[in-house]
Amino acid sequence: MGFRVDFIFSYWIFVWYLLYVTKYIRESPKFALLMSFIQACSSMILLRTANIFSLFCVSVLTILIKVIPLYSLRNEYIKMDGVIFAVCLFTIYIIWLHINNETMLRYYRRIYDSLNANDDKTPFVYLMRRIFG
Repeated sequence: MGFRVDFIFSYWIFVWYLLYVTKYIRESPKFALLMSFIQACSSMILLRTANIFSLFCVSVLTILIKVIPLYSLRNEYIKMDGVIFAVCLFTIYIIWLHINNETMLRYYRRIYDSLNANDDKTPFVYLMRRIFG
């Protein structure tokens, strides 16, 4: 089974960020971005056997969909409506995984195993490998 972009919650948060900066949604994703950034940093520590290219890709992705958005929201405060929206979005995400017979832990374990095995099957690493060979 291949990796699906819609099973990665960070991409959901990034879409939320894009909708927020284009004023389609008024709840700020700052809290979710911050939690996602913390999770990404802690996960990168666990990537012990990943090759340099995979680590580079994960770092670039983290900068593109977490660090830059967080920096752009640096002057905003985290508000309760953003936290509530994040909890609701996460609940919808868990339901989406359940509908598709997947669990968050199992899916993220597959991503972790893929990155550590250097098989380039995660969506962004695969795309970067296709671009840069």
